[in-house]
Amino acid sequence: MRIIVKTGIIITLLSVFFIAGCTDNRDGSMPGSADTANSGAEKIELYHFYTDSQCYSCVVLGELANDTVQKYYKPELDSGRLVFAHINIDDEENSEISERYGAAGSSLWIGVYNSEGEFYKEDLVGAWYRLSDPESYSEYLRGILDPLLGGSS
Repeated sequence: MRIIVKTGIIITLLSVFFIAGCTDNRDGSMPGSADTANSGAEKIELYHFYTDSQCYSCVVLGELANDTVQKYYKPELDSGRLVFAHINIDDEENSEISERYGAAGSSLWIGVYNSEGEFYKEDLVGAWYRLSDPESYSEYLRGILDPLLGGSS
């Protein structure tokens, strides 16, 4: 009888953990408070954070982001509404921005400022899953940026 109860508890706990793990936001939409930013972002910052020693994938993460914003968002970059930069978190001069975003290693972060002055940030982990397919990577990033910029590229 005890074995059946213990087995039931274990199965229940595993089910809860499995279901909780299925709620990840990998489709590229901005969750929660970013929905308010979708109604019109005043400014968007897209930063590729990296360290002094980068692996191949870390380099590709930044290169594909750069290629996408240069190809599809040149007017927004020129106007300053969209800011894109590669930030070395090992450089002392970048400590403030690295801390503001919480970047601890190679990553791609988006920061959104809305018309009320609120700031929302998110680590775009979905980009890592698309490194081997530049078109998928670009579609993912455009799927995030287009609604925030109020258009489609």
